Amino acid sequence: MSKDFRTVQVEPGPQGAFRALEAIHELFEDEQSVALIPAGSAAARAAIMEAQPLHTDEPTLVLCTSGSTGEPRGVELTVTALGEAAALSAMALHSQAVWLAALPVTSIGGLNPLIRSALAGTAPVIWDGIGGAYSFDSEEFIAFINATLVSATKQKLTSAVSLVPTQLYRLSENEQAFATLAKFDAVLVGGGAVPAALTEKALAAGMRLNRTYGSTETAGGIVYNGQIGRAHV
Repeated sequence: MSKDFRTVQVEPGPQGAFRALEAIHELFEDEQSVALIPAGSAAARAAIMEAQPLHTDEPTLVLCTSGSTGEPRGVELTVTALGEAAALSAMALHSQAVWLAALPVTSIGGLNPLIRSALAGTAPVIWDGIGGAYSFDSEEFIAFINATLVSATKQKLTSAVSLVPTQLYRLSENEQAFATLAKFDAVLVGGGAVPAALTEKALAAGMRLNRTYGSTETAGGIVYNGQIGRAHV
């Protein structure tokens, strides 16, 4: 098997998310190693290309870190690691899920809902503004929350979404949006600390809130509310 990988440029919006989803299918079904690069990011491209050739013969996904702890760099994630992370998520949620994808898919936190969907054979709901196609609007987001709930109900599956604290905060300012979000079986929030007041508001609304922690190197969030693989559903 080749130790090289194919690069996929991912632009903001649903089209970029679908390109990433196609790459995931290539990775798992065709054993084609791929790297996802944010369109127009020279820094991400440079960081990822340093990983060529790969250090393993196993089909591998290459993503760029955010650079929050230093310079961005490419991280290799094998299909084994990605599969185990998806299995841990399903175990934590006690079910496969219909995922609402709302985070950039060139990050592991945003890509994981697509990976979990691909491996489970479910179709994710993709927010039109994903990846920064346009600014997050809580009123507009309600339609995507409802679409996910309807799809999950029809398929008798869990409904789940991954957000960052800023998105959760903006949703909390819209009473209807927050109440609708509380109908989800699991709301995962990562990428930063969730303020105590926001956590309390979410729990008071009956939300099954899960504060997650993980990194690109660990294939995403593996800690739910301080415990490995124990989500609130």
